Amino acid sequence: MKAFQQGYFVAGVDGQESRWRYSELWQESAEFFQKPAKLRFIADGASASRGGTIGKIIEQPQDLRFLGYMKLKGDAEEQIRRKKFRVRMDVDDTVSRADIRVTQKSGELTKIYVTMPWFPPDLVLSRNYTLTIDAGLTKGALVPESAILEKNGSRGLYLVRGARVIFTPVEGIMIENNKFLVTNGVSVGDAIVENAAEAREGRIQLW
Repeated sequence: MKAFQQGYFVAGVDGQESRWRYSELWQESAEFFQKPAKLRFIADGASASRGGTIGKIIEQPQDLRFLGYMKLKGDAEEQIRRKKFRVRMDVDDTVSRADIRVTQKSGELTKIYVTMPWFPPDLVLSRNYTLTIDAGLTKGALVPESAILEKNGSRGLYLVRGARVIFTPVEGIMIENNKFLVTNGVSVGDAIVENAAEAREGRIQLW
């Protein structure tokens, strides 16, 4: 098989391939986007007739566009005025920027249409996606990413208490410039070990 364009190939269809037009989707309610179209995979070993469907290809490169609804919280309105959202793939991801194409008030919600800054391959399996928008500042202690370590299934850092170094579990999120914002576990002003990979618990000699 030879594709006419490079891109992501998936051996399946969901029946919405010829109906997914943004001019029509813009008119839909929030409830419509909570009903995902189910992808029907082509079975392994299935026979394909001449001209028959064996799947679909999502051409690359191309911009991934997102259309959905959100509640305006934090500084979301200011971001809309600037035509850019701060977005993340998940709560642990660093911040990226998504260009805002159109927004419109819809009752208590706001309808948004944005250009995504990334196109992960797994998104070809579903037309539904939850976009994480960073809508404000979270209070906490800012530490270098290198101070954070996964240990025994917990994320934490090494904290200096008197003449001892102890591993302390923490909660928080990754932010820009290789920093981690600790929202629970330490306080601003606490002494920490900057390079957790080379640290260990025990007594230390302070000079």
